[in-house]
Amino acid sequence: MIGKDKEKKQPNRQNRVWTKVKDEKLVWGLMMLAQTRMWRADNGTFKAGYLVQLEKYMEENPPRCRLKATPHIESRVKHMKRQYGAICEMLGPNCSGFGWDDIKKCITCEGVFNGWVKPSIYQRIKEQSFSISR
Repeated sequence: MIGKDKEKKQPNRQNRVWTKVKDEKLVWGLMMLAQTRMWRADNGTFKAGYLVQLEKYMEENPPRCRLKATPHIESRVKHMKRQYGAICEMLGPNCSGFGWDDIKKCITCEGVFNGWVKPSIYQRIKEQSFSISR
């Protein structure tokens, strides 16, 4: 009986593996939509339905990806936005110790990464309020 309680249930869905080719196609598709006035909103974002348009673009260009707008493309775009935000923060004026390597095209840091990550995690927990009721 105890063994069954400790068994972890595996999710029914499989995690999608994003290859470099799929990521490049997604970025090219986003760039293509950004250049088209039809899909740009006034506030600098994309209009509703852009994910379906990206799905069509990725399906038309070989290799066929068989990715759905929701949840596959939507979650990958959110992931890329989070990565972009972190990179902008690291290279911003408030963070010293981070730099950009033009040859390797990557961020460099000299022992400041752990110091940068920990406060951001702890800050969220510190500002969050918890209510304990019995």
